[in-house]
Amino acid sequence: MEMLRRRNFPWSLIICACLFLPSISSGERLFPDVPQVDMIAFGPFWPGETGGPKVFCLHYLTNVNSDGKYLYVCDNLNNRLLIWDMEDLEGDPVAVLGQPDFHSNLPREERAGFRDGVFSVFSDGQRLFVGARGKIMIYDEIPTRNFAEPDLVIGDPAVLRDPSQADVVFPMDVPADVWYDGRWLYFINGGPEKSVYILTHIPSKGEKIEVKDIVRLGDGEGCSATRMMSPKGIAVDEEYVYVADEFNRRVLVWRKDKLTPGVPPSQLPADFVIGWKDFENKVPVEDPAGRIFGNKCTDVAVDGRYIYVGDCMGRVLVFDKSKLSNGMLASYVVGRPSLDANFGAQIVTPNTLSYPDGVFSDGKHLFVIDISHYNPSVLIFDLRKLKSGMAADRIVGGIFAVGHPGYGLDIAGGKMFVAFGEGVGVFNSIPTSNYQYPDWYLGGRWGAEGVTGGVDVSCDGEHLCIIEKGGTVHIYNEIPEEPRPPDVTIKNIGPYGIIAGGAASGISCGGGHLAAVSSDINHSMVLVWKEIPTHDDQVPDVVLTEAAGVQIRQPFDVFIYGDTLFVADSEEDNRILVYYDIPGLTNDSEPDLILTPLNDRGEPMFRSAHYVFYDGRNLFVTDLYCVHIYHGLPSDGTSPPDEVICCASNGREVIPLSPWGVRYDGNYLWLINIWRDTGVWRIPRLGVEPLPPPEERIKPEFAEYLETGVVPDFLSEFIWGGMPPSEQGKAIEPVCLDSVPEVERTYEQALSGRFGGGGGESRDFRSMVEAGVSWKRFGVNLTEVDWELLDNQVMAAQKAGMVLHLVLDMPSESPLSAEEFGRTAALIAERYDMDGMDDMPGLRFPVEHFEVMNEVRLEEFPDYGRYYSAAYRALKEANPRCKVAPSSFVGPDARFLSFLKSEEVPFDYLSYHSYADYLEVDELFALLDSLGLGRPEIWLTESQFGGMKEKLRRTEEEVAEAMVKSYVYALAKGMAKVSPSEWEAHPWFPEGLAWSCLLDEKGRKRPSFRAYKVLAEKLDRFQEAEVEQEGSFFRARFAVRGRTVEVVWGEGKVQVKAGTKLTDVYGDTSYAKADTVMDLGGRLLYLEHLPSLAVDEPEAPVPEDFALCPNFPNPFNLSTCIRYELPRVCRVRIAIYDLRGRTVAVLLDREQEAGFRSSIWDGRDASGREVGSGVYICRMEVEVEGRRMSVGARKLVLVR
Repeated sequence: MEMLRRRNFPWSLIICACLFLPSISSGERLFPDVPQVDMIAFGPFWPGETGGPKVFCLHYLTNVNSDGKYLYVCDNLNNRLLIWDMEDLEGDPVAVLGQPDFHSNLPREERAGFRDGVFSVFSDGQRLFVGARGKIMIYDEIPTRNFAEPDLVIGDPAVLRDPSQADVVFPMDVPADVWYDGRWLYFINGGPEKSVYILTHIPSKGEKIEVKDIVRLGDGEGCSATRMMSPKGIAVDEEYVYVADEFNRRVLVWRKDKLTPGVPPSQLPADFVIGWKDFENKVPVEDPAGRIFGNKCTDVAVDGRYIYVGDCMGRVLVFDKSKLSNGMLASYVVGRPSLDANFGAQIVTPNTLSYPDGVFSDGKHLFVIDISHYNPSVLIFDLRKLKSGMAADRIVGGIFAVGHPGYGLDIAGGKMFVAFGEGVGVFNSIPTSNYQYPDWYLGGRWGAEGVTGGVDVSCDGEHLCIIEKGGTVHIYNEIPEEPRPPDVTIKNIGPYGIIAGGAASGISCGGGHLAAVSSDINHSMVLVWKEIPTHDDQVPDVVLTEAAGVQIRQPFDVFIYGDTLFVADSEEDNRILVYYDIPGLTNDSEPDLILTPLNDRGEPMFRSAHYVFYDGRNLFVTDLYCVHIYHGLPSDGTSPPDEVICCASNGREVIPLSPWGVRYDGNYLWLINIWRDTGVWRIPRLGVEPLPPPEERIKPEFAEYLETGVVPDFLSEFIWGGMPPSEQGKAIEPVCLDSVPEVERTYEQALSGRFGGGGGESRDFRSMVEAGVSWKRFGVNLTEVDWELLDNQVMAAQKAGMVLHLVLDMPSESPLSAEEFGRTAALIAERYDMDGMDDMPGLRFPVEHFEVMNEVRLEEFPDYGRYYSAAYRALKEANPRCKVAPSSFVGPDARFLSFLKSEEVPFDYLSYHSYADYLEVDELFALLDSLGLGRPEIWLTESQFGGMKEKLRRTEEEVAEAMVKSYVYALAKGMAKVSPSEWEAHPWFPEGLAWSCLLDEKGRKRPSFRAYKVLAEKLDRFQEAEVEQEGSFFRARFAVRGRTVEVVWGEGKVQVKAGTKLTDVYGDTSYAKADTVMDLGGRLLYLEHLPSLAVDEPEAPVPEDFALCPNFPNPFNLSTCIRYELPRVCRVRIAIYDLRGRTVAVLLDREQEAGFRSSIWDGRDASGREVGSGVYICRMEVEVEGRRMSVGARKLVLVR
């Protein structure tokens, strides 16, 4: 206790948390009054730490506002309001209110603090209004220092812990929103009155507010023109007051000129309703443009032209204010690609919202605060670009701090299982150090087909049982060691209907029994199987729906100990039901014990009982705020618990609890703390020495993520694992076009190229150009086409002289019909067809190669044929020249190719993926022949030689050589084009994919890059090829623009004639001085001599001599074009030097064909940094038959 006094702990927190507690005797205790957290797992922060100003912790009832100069963000669960300068949103906020610094999040009782969140904010540029529990805080000037005190507090002394804070007394609970129009102050009182209050002036300190000074909208709970279920958002303009009625899914609109102070709310009906055609919600709006999706209307905003309405399905509807009427239709939607798009999304991207809980418009920008569990964000949209599906220009926050548990946990067999909504995290051993994350995850995103999430988990040492948020039960007959489908799945339970659930969905297996809850408010049941179920949809033996004459409503959790069943019935009576004899249970059984403990004042102690655990000696019950501990099962159900823990020390401060799942192993209490300070907490009992608080209050890898923006490994699998390709990785950002080299190449020349540059996350165009890449692919989600990003990719590809192969795809949960999919595909084809009509501005290369979806599994998508047919027809109608491929397939897929044959699917070429050495080419062609499909054009669009999820035990050199041999073999066998899966590695890539990339995560060139570059130099645009094999010896011959290139490798000997050019896999070159026989010894060599397989090709004009021409422009500012002439094939080196002779950049150092050539210098050095103004020297050298000579030099004048 002396330690606590020295550290000045906020004892008010402890006192507040204990108001409902009884007097507890000082008998044998398990835990001290204020126990210490000594370890946290499944969370990147130490309790009490926020991670900094851009790591938001948001929940319902939050808001965002701007007065043009500042941005105000209610970070409600962190108990703080952040204020940013609108001109410096990348930097730190100018101030934080409610906390003394950017890293604290404790509830604070002080006048300047927020005790239980901050819910609303409004600024008119002069004053700032902030709504927190029990009070509205008014600042006469915009505060720019941390923890500033308000000038005036309008508050409710009955709610405030310190009644003296209220300068003006007014009854209120949660001011869910606030607004000031320069005359009247508007706010929502989220208490039982369900009303909007309007004060006709801002009161002075000590002033008593009279009824005559108040306008009240909302005559209690209901659904009419005068009654609301749950007002949540408010907006005001010169003519109207707009109120978002959350659970009635509508916006009510009142004319301001009809609002009279002192008039009862029953006499102030709303004038208009948005979301329904009538005020009683009897006549719905059928058109999705006017219907509010989901079960909530989250907020409303207004400016001079539009009304903005948010719903919980990720949409912000934009209505033309001039058309205000009942059931009006929106003109645009933000957050979804179209007004009829109705699908859930969990991750916020620039053009996809998850849960827009607050909206605000200043006429220039739309501000949306999204409370996504994954990456809570504030998105800022430029309203000059207003259109459906538009992308945000700025995102503030957006930090991925996900993976936090939020539900149940269990410990068995030395493992820990943690349910977190989207799945179950598995620790292969009990965590022993801070910030550990699970070793692997179980759920749909991680390969466990049929398991899409988890809100509770139970393990009896033999079986592992999971219940999803929707209520589905999954059973593993053995504890899995890796993600796999469950052995038994139960959803439909015969005469009892289905198991329906939500966050309150518990499960327990033990003693050979299984229990689970169906927690939907309209379908509440406790389900008991007296033996572990052995087949799908097995009907339970017992279904409990009532206890002691009271309906069991929304049961939260169950727990089995031996033959004893515990049920947490949290909704109505906040009680724990105990049944001692599971084998004897029937549907009519009454509980043997009902726990409803009372404190000294006779008040109920459980406040929404959540989880329950019993170890045979002690019973643990969690509710919203505390862990209640009984030493044994009491005989009197109203007896108070023996111990109650409502807060814990983190070694520095006292942290209030919000506990859910709980377990006790005899030494440590393990509990899941949610809302803030989320993670699995470990609390040692008395007698067990706690670990000292860690020096690092943030997981080091997470701190690095905050600095660099690179998602760490421990989050990347959780965030990206199992998502559709269009959503994987970080949100793909536009390529900086200034960084893309200009390549002078016609579309036809690019199309004749063989070598590709990876997919959508391949962005290093400079190194692709250096390696000779002539095509790449990019995926497009047709559910929400990001036209700006797609235009950017097209511009980058054409500038680099590359053909773009587009993969037209959609997520599995997409609502698009086949016809809509086809129409969207046609729009893309028309924009990039170069027919002069509705083309993208600046289009020079058409986009004419389309793949319809990626790696489709026909068994999972039986309608694929309809979607493909619709897309094929639409694409051909839009651009008859375009080439269409069906979905890519992996390896020689007999089922997919048979589908193409049997359904007579039309196609122009095939997109092939293979991750094996030599790409299973022989098997593929044999299968095509057997099906009678002939030899169609095949593009190898994905390939990996370093592994898939796991990294192969290959050196970088072995990866490079496997790649070259496989590509040479495939091309010689008849493959049209080849490409790696991705060009450069990223931190979120699986190990195998990253190891297969040609550039590492820091952009460094691997041996595979050099090998690929040499391969492209030697074989690109070849006309004919053949390959022969004798044992492990391979010889491939290519006719390449008038000469023959042989590629030989393996174990064997090869005859070499004098003068033959010999090049190894990495480009080292020599010449045979005499006829000889060489022993390859496993090496790969390129041999170049006189043509043998060459075909006639029109000769292009060639220069008479080597020349370095004047650059243009000169002087230059951004970039300059350097032209040069080559009369014959040679190796060319063009480099930039400063006046002291130091190398600034090497633009070119490779073999090129004869012709008139050019290269671009963008005024950057070899590291990509811009160099300063001045005079630079460009020198050109060539190497002919092993002899190097200088061609010339030119002065380049750079002016910044």
